[in-house]
Amino acid sequence: WQGDWNDGRVRSVLGAYWMDTEYTLEQRTTSLLFFGVPGAPGFSGIFSSEPQFIQETDTLAFFGQLDVDLSENWTVSVGGRFTDEEKEACAVTRLNFGAGPVGLTSYGSTGFSLCDTASGIYTADYVDPLSGATIPQDGKESWTSFTPRVGVTYNFEQGMVYASYSEGFRSGGFNGRSTAANNLGPYEPEEVETIELGFKTQWLDNRLQVNGTIFTTDYQDKQEDVVFPDPVAVTVTLVQNAASASIDGAELEVVAVPADGFTLSASVGLLDSEYDDYLIRDIAGNALDQRDFDLRRAPELTFSLNGLYERQLSNGNFLVFSANYMWRDDYWVIARTNNSQPGRPGFNSSFGLLDASISYETPSWRVSLFGKNLTDEDYFLHVLDVSANEVAASATDPTPVYVPGLWSFGTINAPRTWGLEVDFKF
Repeated sequence: WQGDWNDGRVRSVLGAYWMDTEYTLEQRTTSLLFFGVPGAPGFSGIFSSEPQFIQETDTLAFFGQLDVDLSENWTVSVGGRFTDEEKEACAVTRLNFGAGPVGLTSYGSTGFSLCDTASGIYTADYVDPLSGATIPQDGKESWTSFTPRVGVTYNFEQGMVYASYSEGFRSGGFNGRSTAANNLGPYEPEEVETIELGFKTQWLDNRLQVNGTIFTTDYQDKQEDVVFPDPVAVTVTLVQNAASASIDGAELEVVAVPADGFTLSASVGLLDSEYDDYLIRDIAGNALDQRDFDLRRAPELTFSLNGLYERQLSNGNFLVFSANYMWRDDYWVIARTNNSQPGRPGFNSSFGLLDASISYETPSWRVSLFGKNLTDEDYFLHVLDVSANEVAASATDPTPVYVPGLWSFGTINAPRTWGLEVDFKF
């Protein structure tokens, strides 16, 4: 619902949101090293691990915002969102010896057929290895949160200046790649607070735009997915909560139109990110301090340069030339961002990418000759260090010590690529 009063000087938005979702994860992992060799005596197929996971989420939210024009130049905004979320999850660990999957154990919510208590493999609880206490595992959890936002804007002839404070919430959940009742979860919600100051301006009859912002973001219980060694399935992917983390940054963007049909743009971003506190337990139960780890996918410096030139031909169609260059500072794509790891798997050194294209455009179709990654750079998109781990140096020293995994593998970006693309509009 939207409304306005007092000749439009007061505006409001109210709304409600409801979502009920369910997803199933079915996996099959086949390995000659761990799950057998096909054709072996008495063996009818490749031994594989085939776990299943199912989760249902019920979300209800109410939100609203009020904007008040205090004068021709000043506007104040106040809003917020209340969220109530419930999750249920169930998982089953299965192995296939060639004659079909055989269930080893199931755990979680009995509201799903996978977690049938009469099956003889259902696990209703587990023993905490640290305290020795028996912990029930019913695969159910719920969370509520109210996240406010307050902002103020000053408008002037060439643009606007703004400031805002906002809070965010990401609900907790269950581990879809869990292997036993003790690692199903749940993990805790993630909460964030952000303060932002910025401006957006236009100059020279809108031929020049200059936008900028500075911000500071503080996380509590930041969610991080990490792969651990596992006695059941070699590795297990779990979400753990870093106690707190902070990101400070600044961004500047400039867009210029020096001549008709010719557009230049540039942007630069600075980030200073760190874990303020990240204390967990290693496999042996010892305290492990990971506060010196780097946040993933958070390069300290990024910048881009872009050029676009459009020329209209005598027949009314267009030739369009474009070139884009993007540069990123060093960053990680793996959770264990510990510089002591030999070879530093998942670490990308700084690199730049250049793309360009030439297009002929009509109202109904377009043909483009393009080149991507013309500098032919290689960088990791994703890396998994299989069964690697971090352990504390000792029971009294929480310094992380890297334990090498069985192997590492990852995905790299596409190499230098040329192509011809044809688009039709109808």
